[in-house]
Amino acid sequence: LLQLWERHPQYENASVAWPNFIDWREQNTVFEDMAGFRPVGMNLTGVGDPAELMVYQVSASMFDILGVHPILGRNFHADEDRVGAQPVAILTHWLWQTRFGGDESIVGKSLTLDDLQYTVVGVMPRNFTFPELDRDTDLWVPVARFALEESGWFNRQNHNALQVIGRLRAGVSIERARADMETIALRLEEEYPESNTGNRVNLESIAQRALGDTRQP
Repeated sequence: LLQLWERHPQYENASVAWPNFIDWREQNTVFEDMAGFRPVGMNLTGVGDPAELMVYQVSASMFDILGVHPILGRNFHADEDRVGAQPVAILTHWLWQTRFGGDESIVGKSLTLDDLQYTVVGVMPRNFTFPELDRDTDLWVPVARFALEESGWFNRQNHNALQVIGRLRAGVSIERARADMETIALRLEEEYPESNTGNRVNLESIAQRALGDTRQP
């Protein structure tokens, strides 16, 4: 598992512009898949007192990339991760317990976020915390349904706090992945010089990022 950033002349690890992420995912030859994610605050109403939740908008493939499956329900489907899709959500174990009383029949029920009805399709295991280890996450929703042209998501100079992870194909080294992403970055620089001149891609092992030099004794 790797995390990927845009490297700009002014910033070493910048968030990723949505169109660049789409091109990375479609043009690379070294990753099984990539997923984008970003944190937002959303207001939950209709279940106890109103509350602002920490929500992660994520690609539908994120949980499959991580190898994590809900204890209730299912992961997101690809057709739910697009503009105009029916709003769906996956709950953290904590939110399921505290706001919904551990309701075993929660899958298929609705909740209201920012005055929009979302259907619950899954509940994650108790100790699942990705992407942030030091920040409370309440639930996840598909990211692409927010990518509307009028919101500026398709502007390559607008980064929207999007972060990216990817799982390498079997037998592919990080060095080969860096070379592949460098080729893509050069191609995008040539195609979109106004937004991508000087931009490259940084890659780092998620395990290395989380654990540093920690090793088994």
